[in-house]
Amino acid sequence: MKNEITLMPLVPLIVFLLMLQSISTSGQAIEQSNKEGRTKSIEAGINLGYDLLPSYNTDFTYYDQGAGLKFGLNLDYQLGKWGLGLDYDFVQNSAFSSLSDPLFYDTLEINGTTKTDLSESITRHFIGLGPNLNLDLTNKLGLKLAGRVGYAFTTGGELVTTSIHPDGTKNDHHVLFSGLDAGGLGIKGALNINYGLTEKVNVSLGAYYLNHLSVKPDRSFEYNARGNLGLVYGHTPFVANRSVNSIGLGAPFIVDSPRDFSEVSSPFSSIGVQVCLTYLLRSETVTQKEEKNTRVINQAKVLLTVRDEISKKTIPGADVIVKDLNGKIITTGTTNSYGLFEISDLEPDNYVVSANVYGTETSSISLTKDDLKPNTTISKEVLYSDLRFILKGAAVNKRSRVGEPGVVISLTNTGNRSVQQESSGGDGSFAFKLDKNTSYDLVGVKENRLSDTKRATTVGLTRSTTLFVNLELGVENFDCGRGTILDIKYEFDKSDLQAESKFELDRVIRYMKDHPTSIIEMSAHTDSRGDSAYNLSLSDKRAQSAKNYILSRGIGFSRVTAQGYGETRLKNHCDDNANCSEADHAINRRTEATLICRR
Repeated sequence: MKNEITLMPLVPLIVFLLMLQSISTSGQAIEQSNKEGRTKSIEAGINLGYDLLPSYNTDFTYYDQGAGLKFGLNLDYQLGKWGLGLDYDFVQNSAFSSLSDPLFYDTLEINGTTKTDLSESITRHFIGLGPNLNLDLTNKLGLKLAGRVGYAFTTGGELVTTSIHPDGTKNDHHVLFSGLDAGGLGIKGALNINYGLTEKVNVSLGAYYLNHLSVKPDRSFEYNARGNLGLVYGHTPFVANRSVNSIGLGAPFIVDSPRDFSEVSSPFSSIGVQVCLTYLLRSETVTQKEEKNTRVINQAKVLLTVRDEISKKTIPGADVIVKDLNGKIITTGTTNSYGLFEISDLEPDNYVVSANVYGTETSSISLTKDDLKPNTTISKEVLYSDLRFILKGAAVNKRSRVGEPGVVISLTNTGNRSVQQESSGGDGSFAFKLDKNTSYDLVGVKENRLSDTKRATTVGLTRSTTLFVNLELGVENFDCGRGTILDIKYEFDKSDLQAESKFELDRVIRYMKDHPTSIIEMSAHTDSRGDSAYNLSLSDKRAQSAKNYILSRGIGFSRVTAQGYGETRLKNHCDDNANCSEADHAINRRTEATLICRR
């Protein structure tokens, strides 16, 4: 075995001195506060344990590890139930062969002999940093969960197994292992039940899991018996019968293993129990301002994307909802123009997140405590899977070009004549779901507003590439006593309505049907050119023609009047004495609908 003096026994002392220095530095950094808040504390502790279930590479056939003692130190900084801890652990395990005792020198198991293990203890060190979670069960009883990541190094564990030959003439070697010598990443998890002995002293009982993630054999065998210098691992080719090992006739006593173990790298893990004694070094209350700043600094962010599963496009304007596991709404929001919504200010807990796309729910995803780690940004996605198209509409005032709120939009399926209705929002927006290969007519209804009639269709559209159908529905002011100019055209010197002009009058008819007590005056006007008497007569005929069309569509006679004004109500300066362009004269040639309101 190794006989040289090692510095390993000094490691616990060095680590403890470093912890004391950390305690002093951290204590000086705490600011004084008088306001109510969460408890901030610094604790130091010592623990003793028993490493119950060590486990290393099973490819070393007859090499095994045994339980041993554990010693540890810890330093914890706590803010409320959450904290950060620094741990040092020293573990010592035994090494032995798993050969049967006695061994037999024949397969008939007649000539037996006692085995002897010459071994060196396995020494393991771990220094790690990680989070704590403290949960109060009663005033004195609590639960502590801890996780650590850090540096681990392992040495020792050399093994030579021998036996006296049954004839007593020689000492035979049966297992040779060069031991362990490696450092690298290590992890640790622990669960303790704490009991408060005094205000400053806690005692706890718990269990731990410790894993040195990559442990390699020592490349040099210092036990040079039988010329095996440099051998990593070798053993006698035993025959196993139940739990008894025997040597076949003529078998050699040591052979090299059939594979090269010099570069083997395997975890060395163990599970154990421990008793801890903890002392409270400092404790005070965190101010509300400190708590807020800490929360902002350690805040986790979640970037949620709402995506159409079929077209793969992101969906802006989707309503996002975050709930806890009891169904309580924690926060809400709306995706931006890129289909993203940033979720922040969430305490570490478990949540369910979903979205609503114009009345249809998306899939939902879960956010766990592990997702909401401090100072991290994660991306999540929920999917919209409705096979219908979405009509995104806007009711817009044609004069101001501003969204018109409170317009009741009717959507009529031109095939089955089914009708859907939706009111425009504060910005004039509205939405409907559209079936594939279908056409629809839209019209709006609002007091003192004339609505356009529009058609929307999904004929020729493919859902895999298109989700939204965009549409603007114009509405026009239709105030009492103020004429609204209609886009009605007549042939030169005639009063007959052209076909396209009837669609404009249909807007008025629709308004009158939606408002059954309304009364209107249809008025016609000409420019100043030509004989004024003739112009008055022509305008009167044109107004009467518009009235007759309205009456033909089922509006009562008493609700419509007609009046021709000729050139008596010009809109600009273009009278008989003015020199005006054709465009100026066109402004005066018009047909108006005026809402008559009773006082």
